[in-house]
Amino acid sequence: MKSNNISSYRFVFFILIAGLFSVIFFSILAYASNGIADKPVIKDPQRDTFFSFEMELERLNNLIARDKSNADYFYNRGWIFEKMNDTVKAEEDYSAAIKIDKGHVDALYNRGLIYLKSNRYTLAVRDFSGVIKLKPDSADAFCNRGNAYLAEGKSENALKDFTSAIRIAPQDPDPYYNRAITYLSQGKKRKALEDMREAARLGNSMAKEYLDRSGNRL
Repeated sequence: MKSNNISSYRFVFFILIAGLFSVIFFSILAYASNGIADKPVIKDPQRDTFFSFEMELERLNNLIARDKSNADYFYNRGWIFEKMNDTVKAEEDYSAAIKIDKGHVDALYNRGLIYLKSNRYTLAVRDFSGVIKLKPDSADAFCNRGNAYLAEGKSENALKDFTSAIRIAPQDPDPYYNRAITYLSQGKKRKALEDMREAARLGNSMAKEYLDRSGNRL
C-alpha cells in the first residue's frame, strides 16, 4: 500500500512537470508566431527589475511630505509608481523631479520612455534630446530617440540616431536591428539584411528568428 502511494505521488508529479513544459512550449510557439520584424526594440534597462514596493513607497511619501525640494525623492517615487504600472503618477513625479533639477538625466530618460510607450513621440524626442545633451555617450537615448523619430515617419533622423548608438555601443545588437527595420521601411533590403545579420550575430533573438523564417533573406 505504501509503495502504491509513492507511485501515485510520482505520477502526479510527472503530470505537473509535463503540464509545466507544455505551457512553456506553447508560450514559446505563441511568441515565435508573433515575432514580426516591424517593431524596434525599446531600450528599457529597468524592464526586468523585481522589487517589493509598498514599504519604500511609504518611506518616500514621508520624505516628500517633509522635503519637497529633493528631486531624487520624486524620481525614486516615480520609479516605484512606474514599476507598479501607474504611469500617470510616475510621469507626474518624473516631471516634478525635472522641475526641481532640469539636469536630472534619469528622470528625463524615464519620462521619455513613458512618452515613447504611450505614442507621444514629439515629447519623447524632446526628453531623449535632453538626455543626449547632458550625456552624449548614452547609446540607449540615441536608440530610443531613433524609435520616436521612426514612429513619426522621420526615417532619416532615425537612421542617424541608430548609427550614433552603434558607434557608441558597437556590441549592442538592438540598434542594428532597429536600423534594419528602418532600412526595410525605405526599401533598402541589402542594407537591412546586413544589419539584421549583424544583430543576429550579436544575439538579438528577433533578428535570428526573422532570418530563420525568411531563409536568411529579406
